[in-house]
Formats: sequence, structure tokens, C-alpha cells
Amino acid sequence: IDPPSGFKTRAEIVVRLTQSREKVIALIDKEDPATLSEKALNHPVFGKTSVKQTLEFIAAHEKRHIEQIQEIKQTLVVK
Repeated sequence: IDPPSGFKTRAEIVVRLTQSREKVIALIDKEDPATLSEKALNHPVFGKTSVKQTLEFIAAHEKRHIEQIQEIKQTLVVK
């Protein structure tokens, strides 16, 4: 997958994130939690990963973004 080129507007980013979130929620809603380790997805970078691994990766990735936002906000605080 090629990285996106150019900047996106806030509205475009929100739409893309919302669409991605809806797909993840739809996947979780239709799967039996007991089978999440057994079913695989084809990740564009990591190759074949279980649905459970993919969900764990998404959670860790989002957590890191939140940490980055907090780090940036700390640098913006007037001292």
C-alpha cells in the first residue's frame, strides 16, 4: 500500500476514520468472539494475521496516537 499523498482536511479524516470504525464494529458484531483467534485477515504489511491479532493491533495503534496527541498538547502549554 502506498502512503497517502498530500494532506487531508479534518472532515475527510473524520469520514475515513468513521468508515473504518464501522467496518471493524460490523466484523466484531458478526463473529463469535471464540473464533477471533481462528479466523485470519490479510494485512497489507504483516501478511496473514488472526482477527484477534488485528483488533489488538488496532487498539495499541490507537493508544499510541492518543499518547502522541497528549505529548504534542504538553509542548503547546504556555509555561
